[in-house]
Order: sequence, then structure tokens, then C-alpha cells
Amino acid sequence: SDVCSSDLLDQENTIKAIEALQLFINLYPKSERVAEASKLISNLRDKLETKSYANAKLFLDIGDYKSAVIAFRNSAREFPDTKYAEEMEFLTIKAQALYAKASFESKQEERYNEAIQLYNEFVLNYPSSKYLKEAEEIKKSSEKAIIDVKKLIALQTAEMKAQEEKIKAAEESKKED
Repeated sequence: SDVCSSDLLDQENTIKAIEALQLFINLYPKSERVAEASKLISNLRDKLETKSYANAKLFLDIGDYKSAVIAFRNSAREFPDTKYAEEMEFLTIKAQALYAKASFESKQEERYNEAIQLYNEFVLNYPSSKYLKEAEEIKKSSEKAIIDVKKLIALQTAEMKAQEEKIKAAEESKKED
């Protein structure tokens, strides 16, 4: 917990530093130090961007797939022009598919469909991505998983109905006795 709070404090300090530098630029636009302040802002934003990406990737690495999806989306929203955009969008597909796989059967179809939707957006945004082949494999396995889970649920439903029929038949035969 100490690491998290110090990271958060570090992030807060970085944001405060960016705001202070921006204020300096706004107050003294003709200062010879404006270029230096702008470069510092750029470096600090880069630091926040890298940290945001690393945190999202950490969720994926530790197997917290739902948090990874959320963190990658937040990072992409906070840093729309990030150098990690393509990789993060790909990793969001991967995390979403893994999240679907780890979910209860009743939630899997919806969550796999979300992974497929993310794939479709990814292909539009990065038609010649180096992650395209792997993204396509995830899409195909998601489509197969949807078919498999639908079959499984149909089978479970049929078995439950068969059980109910047996119980009903047994109750009917007791009444006749």
C-alpha cells in the first residue's frame, strides 16, 4: 500500500508541476524560459503517460483482466496521442477476451462479443498493425468460445428440463399410489 500511495503522491506532484509550469507560461509568455518550461511539461506528461501505460499493463500481467480493460481505456482517453496507442488497443482486446474466458458462462457471450467489437475497431484504426495476426486469432477464438458456451448453456438447460420432467413424473406416480 505504501508503493501505491507514494506512486499516487508522485503523480499528484507531477500534475501540480505541470500546472505550475503552464501557469508560468501563461503569465510570462515572452520569457526566455518559456521553451524550457514547455520542454519540462512535455517530459512530465511523457512520464505520466508511461506510468499510465505501465499500470494498465501490470493489471494484465497479474491477471486482473477487468481492471486491465478499464485502465487501458482510461489511459487511451487521458493520452489520446500516446505512443502506446496501438499496443494498448491491442492489449485491451486481449484483456477483454481473457476477462470473458474467466467469467461465468452466463456472462461469457456478452464479454466475448465485446472483445470482437474491440477487434473490429482495432482493425479500422490500425489496418497494417504488427498485432493484427494475434488480434485476429483472439477474435477467432472468441467467436469459437461463443459457439461453445451457447452449446454448453443449451445442454445445461436441456439437462435441467429433463431433471424437472423426472421429478414431475415421480410426483405424478406418487399421487397415483
